Amino acid sequence: MERYMNMSDVTLANITDEQFAMLVDIECMYNGKIISVDKPTYQVEPTVPVGEIDVYEVAGYNFTDPKEAEKVAQIINSSTSRVRLDYDYKVGYEYRYIETEEDTSVKVVAKNVYSKDTFSYLSGILTNITEIRDSNKKAKKEYAARCYERNEIAEEISKAVSEARSREYRLKVACNVYTKYLELCNGDKEIADKFFKQSEYSDLFDKITKKTEEE
Repeated sequence: MERYMNMSDVTLANITDEQFAMLVDIECMYNGKIISVDKPTYQVEPTVPVGEIDVYEVAGYNFTDPKEAEKVAQIINSSTSRVRLDYDYKVGYEYRYIETEEDTSVKVVAKNVYSKDTFSYLSGILTNITEIRDSNKKAKKEYAARCYERNEIAEEISKAVSEARSREYRLKVACNVYTKYLELCNGDKEIADKFFKQSEYSDLFDKITKKTEEE
């Protein structure tokens, strides 16, 4: 199958979906791109159990006793001198100043965590998960890059097909116009040619006359 830029408008305007896909493959081949873009098979992450210990966080502090956590929250929320500090990164963190009075109430946030022994047991699995995620992320990125390259070529061909179809449609309309002129002029080709050359399709005159002669 020839390349799309060497095809006639008639051929290009009437290609099938199968032929279009082949044209994309051909251009990928000529441009040194990967022809087949198969969706990658991603690795499955192993299941990790949730933490077996309940902890309760209050303003960045963690407690195993929910009652203690609630007491701390109540103390913080009832305070009247709590302020928020800030600093200018250009000057340095050691030179802090009071930004505003801190009036945002804190809440007790429950969460699950692992014991140290459980985490030691799971560390290998968690490391493997990180590696799997990195591998899947890389595969996804490479797949997206290949799809982008192929889609760029497909868009070029699609544009060429669309332009060929537009030209073929315009030629068809021009043929109908010329035929109508011949009818109105009672078959007098010389007069029909004169009027056609004054129409918006005058640039297609040579093609029209050639086409009518062939027919």
